[in-house]
Amino acid sequence: MHYETKYDQEDPNAKREAAIKDIREWMGDDRYDTVTSGLIAAINAGQIKNFEQLEFFFSIAGTSGYPVRAWAEVHVPDWLTKIEHGDDPLGDHHGRNE
Repeated sequence: MHYETKYDQEDPNAKREAAIKDIREWMGDDRYDTVTSGLIAAINAGQIKNFEQLEFFFSIAGTSGYPVRAWAEVHVPDWLTKIEHGDDPLGDHHGRNE
């Protein structure tokens, strides 16, 4: 089943909090915590290199759209800022054998 939730709160913090709450309710607390720690570890290891990859992993868990961005804003804000500005968030040589 597919459904869409509108996040039309004027306050960006309230909008973000509502989206995170929806992810947590959809997944349940234990799964949310497991997915969050796994995704953060994958991002830090350079295994998730862009927002599209993050969206893909969330889609497997049944989440898409604004809640994915809200999650990134809360959990990996520096990474999100860097990838949006076209920077390599982990440095030019991360993950390369040289």
